[in-house]
Amino acid sequence: MNRYRASQVYLWMKFMTALAGSTIFTTYSVYYVAKLGFNPLQLMLIGTVLELTVLVFEGITGVVADTYGRRLSVIIGMFILGGGFTLEGSAVWLTGGASLFSAFAVVLGAQLLFGLGWTFISGADTAWIVDEAGEEEAGSLFM
Repeated sequence: MNRYRASQVYLWMKFMTALAGSTIFTTYSVYYVAKLGFNPLQLMLIGTVLELTVLVFEGITGVVADTYGRRLSVIIGMFILGGGFTLEGSAVWLTGGASLFSAFAVVLGAQLLFGLGWTFISGADTAWIVDEAGEEEAGSLFM
């Protein structure tokens, strides 16, 4: 991949993840309370599962990125992150009717996926673009 194309992919990825993150995290708060009916304890447990997942898997996914490649780590992370967002948004439909799982269990699973995907991306995206674009261009990309 040439430097120009890698820069475009990086900027597009950063824009889309920032847009999705700000949109999703804002609306999920309302979604949890208004649609799924979660109480404060459940909301706290959702955040705790996310943070514990990131804490546990940060080092493991860092080894994967250093061993198998940062670009591959970013790609894996984006797919897992997308799966987590999709699962969480589908909790209403997945738990309707005679479902084996409660909405809370589905959201906890989605948060686990989201945390795992985030650890694959965190740090690997910055290291990947520096490797691809070079140190000179990376400074302007980060700005």
